[in-house]
Amino acid sequence: FERLTFDLPTRDTLLPLAHWYLGHARRNNEERLLAAQSFNRLAEQFPNDTLAEQAMFMAARSYREMWRRPSLDPQYAILAQAQFRLVMGVFPDSPYADSSLAGLAELEEWFASKDFETGMHYVRRRAYDSAILYFRDVVTNYPNTDKARQAMLQMVRVYRLPALDYQED
Repeated sequence: FERLTFDLPTRDTLLPLAHWYLGHARRNNEERLLAAQSFNRLAEQFPNDTLAEQAMFMAARSYREMWRRPSLDPQYAILAQAQFRLVMGVFPDSPYADSSLAGLAELEEWFASKDFETGMHYVRRRAYDSAILYFRDVVTNYPNTDKARQAMLQMVRVYRLPALDYQED
């Protein structure tokens, strides 16, 4: 399929299918980044093709699957988030819009979890100012997540520490 993507002329009607099957072949081989790139290429080069919206969604899923735990670098999660938003923005009536919304909600939970755990790390290290900054970020940026409530409770706990003088806060 990769060879087909190079050999077929740009106006050939089989070229989008070659990108499509190349993306799926790469996903099956656990090559998520290459799969996402193949799906993105299809969506970018053939935006009016019937596979474009599904290709965008598959690229988002491939990026999402590369972020395995909230404690890891969220580089691919940021790409997945952008891709899910792109699906919803370009194809609002798409059957993949609801799945994209669910993917965004899951990513938000993981982003909130990452920031919350970083805040807890600073609490354990007694770096309370840094912890408060991370807890505020969770509450501000991810207010609809479960971690937002926990972050508020942790902020209250930190503010009440006798060693700190945060009466106004």
